[in-house]
Amino acid sequence: MSLGLRARMHPDDLLLFQLDQLPWPAYFLLVERYFVALDYRVKPISFEPGRTAFLLVSSTGVRHLLHCCSVQATRNLGELDKLRSNMSRFRVQEGILASPTEFALGWAEAARSASVDLYSGNRLRAKIERLPVEKRRAVLDSIRAKPERAEML
Repeated sequence: MSLGLRARMHPDDLLLFQLDQLPWPAYFLLVERYFVALDYRVKPISFEPGRTAFLLVSSTGVRHLLHCCSVQATRNLGELDKLRSNMSRFRVQEGILASPTEFALGWAEAARSASVDLYSGNRLRAKIERLPVEKRRAVLDSIRAKPERAEML
């Protein structure tokens, strides 16, 4: 199976698809669409090379700060410091750090003490697979190339 983007994927294909091989804009769009499928309002805060931040607001008004970071960014705990700084700036109590790869062992304890939930590629994949079919389809469809969004980056 090619690791390139395909126009359509079946939900079961995600088991085989390597999230760390997705082009960066496709990965953060996938994460964004996952939270939209959970009925969060998603407000982009910043777009930087290898890092994208969103403010998430649930239907009950609970706010989270979401940082999507590239594989390279997860090699340094400084990414967690950036998320904590933005949590303070936006007065948000809980953060989410998402990366297409696994986090190193030191991340779990540091994230827990900072009220940050880690979403590795495997965890995100499992959560997407548990969505109802129509929501899962919408999330998976988001990884199709979207030139108009990619041009903004």
